[in-house]
Order: sequence, then structure tokens, then C-alpha cells
Amino acid sequence: MFPYQLLCAAKDFEHQEQEQAFQNIALEGVSWMLKDSEIVLKHIEDPSMIKVSEAEAAKSSWKDRAVTIGCFIILVFLLISLIVGIYTVINSIL
Repeated sequence: MFPYQLLCAAKDFEHQEQEQAFQNIALEGVSWMLKDSEIVLKHIEDPSMIKVSEAEAAKSSWKDRAVTIGCFIILVFLLISLIVGIYTVINSIL
């Protein structure tokens, strides 16, 4: 999708250039830009273009495993509590 968007933008730019429909903005000597500013204008990369290997993407850390084990322990605790609660209610009735 990103290359298609680039091609469309280039086509639109060529059309505007032929029609003289765009306005040029000079970046040198402009009062609204500070020369000592920490902000630097650079290009922005599309996140989908950053290549990450499948091994790095699938690699799980100890934190991921800890969350999984913690959820499983809580689930087991709730199940045991439910069984004990049902057993207690049934014994008190009988």
C-alpha cells in the first residue's frame, strides 16, 4: 500500500507542478524557525517497511512466560475455590 501511496503523491505533485497550483515555502531565513532549535526536520519511515526477522518477532521473553504462568495459577486457584465452595454448600444442606 505504501508504494502505491508514493506513486499517487508523485503523480499529484507532477500535476500540481505543471499547473503551478502549489505554493513554495522557503525554509531558510524564516522567522518562525529557530536556528538553535533541538527539533530536526527529517523524513519519516513507514513502520511496515522496517524488516524484523521472524525469529525476533516470535521470540518470547521471561515476562511473557511469567504472565502466562501467573494467569494459569489464578485460574487453577479460582477453580479449586469453586469446587471447595460447592462441596461446602452441598455438605451444609445434607
